[in-house]
Amino acid sequence: MSSNLCEKCKFLHFTAESLSPYGFTEKRADNDELHLQFPAGQQSVTVPYGCRDDLPDLPRLRESAEGETGCGFCALLRDSLLRGIADEGVHRWALKRNAGKRLTVKVAKMSIMAAYRPSDDDRSTFAAVCVEWDVLEPGRDRSVNDFTGPDGRVYFKLCAHSDDPLARYLGIAYPHPEQHILSAANAKVVRDQLLDCDKEHIHVSSPVRPGESESDRLPSRLIEITQNQDGRKLRLVETKDLGDPGNAYGSNCREGTGSIKYVALSYRWGYEDFLTTTPSNLKEHFHNIPLSPSSPDDTTPALPQGFKDVVDICCELGIFHLWIDSLCIIQKETKTVDKTLLKIQQEESRRDWATESAKMHSIYMSSYLTIFLVTTDTPLQGVLERPAPSPDSIVAISYSVEHHPDIRGSFFIQPLSYTGELDHLVWHPFLAAEDALDSSLWNTRGWTLQERLLSPRKLYIGVTDMLGLGLFSCPQRSEYGRDIEDIKRPRRHKSLDNLAVGSAVAGTDVSGQEYSNENLYQAWYRIVEDYTCRDLTVSTDKLPALSGIARTQALALNDQYVVGLWARDLAMGLLWAPRYAMNPGSDRYFGQRERKPLVRPDKYRAPSWSWCAHDGQIEFVGNYLHRPRSEIEVLGHELIPEYDDNPYGQLAVDQGAGGYVKLRAKVIVALLEARHEPRPDTRFQRLPEKLQPQPQETGFQLRRVQVAKATGEAQSATIFLDHSGSYPDAEEVYLMIVSRGDQPVYSTPGQYESGVRSAGLVLRKCPGQTRLQFERIGIYSHFWDAGITSLFNDCEPQAVYLV
Repeated sequence: MSSNLCEKCKFLHFTAESLSPYGFTEKRADNDELHLQFPAGQQSVTVPYGCRDDLPDLPRLRESAEGETGCGFCALLRDSLLRGIADEGVHRWALKRNAGKRLTVKVAKMSIMAAYRPSDDDRSTFAAVCVEWDVLEPGRDRSVNDFTGPDGRVYFKLCAHSDDPLARYLGIAYPHPEQHILSAANAKVVRDQLLDCDKEHIHVSSPVRPGESESDRLPSRLIEITQNQDGRKLRLVETKDLGDPGNAYGSNCREGTGSIKYVALSYRWGYEDFLTTTPSNLKEHFHNIPLSPSSPDDTTPALPQGFKDVVDICCELGIFHLWIDSLCIIQKETKTVDKTLLKIQQEESRRDWATESAKMHSIYMSSYLTIFLVTTDTPLQGVLERPAPSPDSIVAISYSVEHHPDIRGSFFIQPLSYTGELDHLVWHPFLAAEDALDSSLWNTRGWTLQERLLSPRKLYIGVTDMLGLGLFSCPQRSEYGRDIEDIKRPRRHKSLDNLAVGSAVAGTDVSGQEYSNENLYQAWYRIVEDYTCRDLTVSTDKLPALSGIARTQALALNDQYVVGLWARDLAMGLLWAPRYAMNPGSDRYFGQRERKPLVRPDKYRAPSWSWCAHDGQIEFVGNYLHRPRSEIEVLGHELIPEYDDNPYGQLAVDQGAGGYVKLRAKVIVALLEARHEPRPDTRFQRLPEKLQPQPQETGFQLRRVQVAKATGEAQSATIFLDHSGSYPDAEEVYLMIVSRGDQPVYSTPGQYESGVRSAGLVLRKCPGQTRLQFERIGIYSHFWDAGITSLFNDCEPQAVYLV
């Protein structure tokens, strides 16, 4: 689009002369290169911009864009304002209230934004222009005492070619869309970060189990990348055949260590088929993994584009071994016609999966670098190409700097689709990257949680253009300077990278920082709460996809893992509930993820008392108690794993007489009242069916139970059933106290009961058993209503089996 500007838009000709009234200065860098510096202590500078135009067409901006001047920025501004006004927002009430009346749009504020810099001494860069606007009646302005505005915002990012003289003078934060993501400059930034990390930090994982060798920790196979005059070649290699890594340097080994240097990959599989290693092509892949079809008529599957891009990244970083699960683990064969051979091949892939999945934790912990493809849904999509902008969506701003005729060139201004108030997404590359990472579809996948937490060094590709190739992070804590205001921070699962995840050294996390067992238990519960919000394509992966973190925590805690919980902290672990049960309705605010009710899978996966037995979001509610203490004693447990040498993975479907935890606990009988069917709300019956409000799916069910006191009277209490719609009729259930606190319970205004708060399980007796055996159906929480804790005081503990 034309780079012509009208008079009011010429503020975009950034020079020291035009911006000196706002504190901008010229400085020379160490290389004697002149640059324009933002005023110290300011990240955003407001410049005057008089613009007020009539709705609905904004004719003045259109005239400026189409007139003799042909102002390119007026055209972009008009399109962005019309788009912002069409969106739902706080301004909609003004449009509806004044329907049919004349209204105007006023640019209330025009700001130039600098990208984040650690200190005022660092060189500044121009990141964006922010326009705040209001919808107003003609001749009226927003009151100075009205703090509800503005009605909306639009943003324009500033981008440029890195070799442009004007761009170097200004410092432009965003690269031009035509600049390749894997440019030499971007690759050098990551290489330098890795070299600095090698010098300053030690991230080589120690053995996770006593006596574990290098071969026990490494994947059985890696992809070897070779380059010569004939081109690039990929093939599978056995890690045991790579020779003594202590004698290898450069591409094979981290210098000064005996660890093989390889990149691990994290990505979303998606639902479309792509090239994988199976028993039928395993031998061929040891010879060659096809990068592309050999001819237009060749129908042999080749490496998907996303994997090709990762190979290019590895070569630019000088790392020539790569681990991709779909190619390095033998996948299930499905295309063999011979049924006998197919059965043999599927057993081969099953055994290989069992071996490799058991050391998935060490595969990521031992990687030199893990690359994360955050922005793609399948490896069939590439990660190194930016979408080309349409010609009318980007404007070149071309000029020469006054008094410096050699500084002449162009930068470009392009509207952003984002129109919210979280301006840090525009100017702060690290916070923008973390937000993009946390809100990505990749971050909703179950397997990616442990891949993210266990990898010592990470490169997230494509999270923000401001960071070039991507966001690099390592366990060494990073400080990004001024944080955003709490009121602007999205209230969802934020970055988990700094959680305490146990390593081989008990009481430390992967960065070597010391933590107590209490910290590690609490970190585990946070991890599980996040994990249950995620999706798994294969239901039986529920335990395997978290087994890597479980192994590392087990060694750090010196505790026994019991189907997603811990033996020595079982009183806290058993107290899980459907998410938001303690705070109903809170998921409708603060951008929380949509509630997913608990659902039992079709096949047995775990005993009823473990959260692993359910799909859906849970939370641990033991922290609601004040200084809780356990009311149960763990006497033992018997759980049969699917694979004998992996107690952290999938359980066998047939548990026989096992699948239980044995406790000494206090149990009392109660009568579950029949479910009350509420009267239909007649207020909306006359509305069309599509306009009638839908009943809210809570994901749990509040019910009442009656418990007999020693006096013969009945005590009423509220319980939570795990599944809505279950057990509609009155029946006998059991309450088991698990933990109690030491804080009196609020009863009636101004009064407190003499009892204390407690929480426990709601159980159903298993029929036909000679032992006292129960299954979990819910939870009770004596937090705020008339409690039943005192009823357990005279109850004798007994041995119970939970299945």
